[in-house]
Amino acid sequence: MRALAASTFWRRIEGYAIIALSGGRPEELLNALLARRRYLAHVERVSPDLLLIQSSPADAGLVRELARERGLRMVVLKEGGLPFFFRRLAPRVSFVVGAALALGIMALVTRHIWFIAVQGVPAGLATRVRVALEELGIEPGLRRRQIDPDRLAEQLLLRVPQLAWVGVRTRGTLLEIRAVERIVPEALGYGPADLVARKDGLVTETLVVRGIPRVERGQPVTRGEVLIAGVEDGKPVRAEGIIRGRVWYEAEAIVPLEERLRERTGRVTRHRGIQVGRWRIMVPVPSRPSGAGSWEEEVKIRPGYIGTIRLPWAGITVCRFEVREQVIRRSEAEAVQEALARAWARVREQLPPGVPVVETSEDTGVSGDDGKGRSARARVLVSTSEELGTYRLRLEKPDKGMAAG
Repeated sequence: MRALAASTFWRRIEGYAIIALSGGRPEELLNALLARRRYLAHVERVSPDLLLIQSSPADAGLVRELARERGLRMVVLKEGGLPFFFRRLAPRVSFVVGAALALGIMALVTRHIWFIAVQGVPAGLATRVRVALEELGIEPGLRRRQIDPDRLAEQLLLRVPQLAWVGVRTRGTLLEIRAVERIVPEALGYGPADLVARKDGLVTETLVVRGIPRVERGQPVTRGEVLIAGVEDGKPVRAEGIIRGRVWYEAEAIVPLEERLRERTGRVTRHRGIQVGRWRIMVPVPSRPSGAGSWEEEVKIRPGYIGTIRLPWAGITVCRFEVREQVIRRSEAEAVQEALARAWARVREQLPPGVPVVETSEDTGVSGDDGKGRSARARVLVSTSEELGTYRLRLEKPDKGMAAG
């Protein structure tokens, strides 16, 4: 038995079966195997009526058939080698494959960032930090090795000026952002500051209570220009005063005499799913809606959060709206009126609420050679009277020349 089991290496790879044959004349079975060009790795006669042979797994069935024909008793004493090992393993294949897949997925997942936590700042500022992270390409699903904590902290400080300090670290699949909000004297209502122009305009009124005036009536100013310097007796102070001026707002609109518009018919299809990193799973899978009309698509993504921790997945809704084209033909007068209405709507969007309008002007015209290519143009100019000043902190001490001025 021991001699039979100690077969060559390749026999163990191919597999083997040790078979005991007894009764009758087993030599006839050996001759039948040789006639069929079946070769045995080992043959051993243990006793006059007992023969042990070692065959390949593929020949075991043939040995059983020949033994039955010759009235021999056949007993398989041992089966070994890789084929039998895999046969015994077959009932557990699903478990082994599942375990291997789980380990592989775990190894892959742990190389990525799936959760982002912003801590230490109010909810509004935390939202700004998350927006800055998205602009920098930092989102769930990013490889952990692509994140440089020190560089990311510097970029966040540059993109979110309201932060005084930022700390970044990765812990497994979690990217942790710890930040401290910047508290500046201006936010608390005190501290040396200049009064500067919040927008371009023409100064119409000046009243200086504290500080050194830098502009006078009738002078044009640009955004950021100092109106009242925060200096008094050579020392930095918080400038106080009123600087009012004229500010102009302008808008223009062009309306063709023949215009093609797209409007939604009310027919819509919706598909929902989830997004993990850059992968999307939709149920059902979106397909082009049937029908001859055109379709517009809108995608809404709803990130998931637990507190300030962003989950690695988000809900997705894909809506497709059927649209149809409509041709509108206008006369010159109708096109001019429509252009004026659109220009006024655009200029009103620019006006701050409650500011008094001082003067308005309109300019219209029709251009083009033929009826199909002609269009009406309207330009609206509005001037208002506004407070021009806003505060800007003085972070450095004034020089003597400025103090003397």
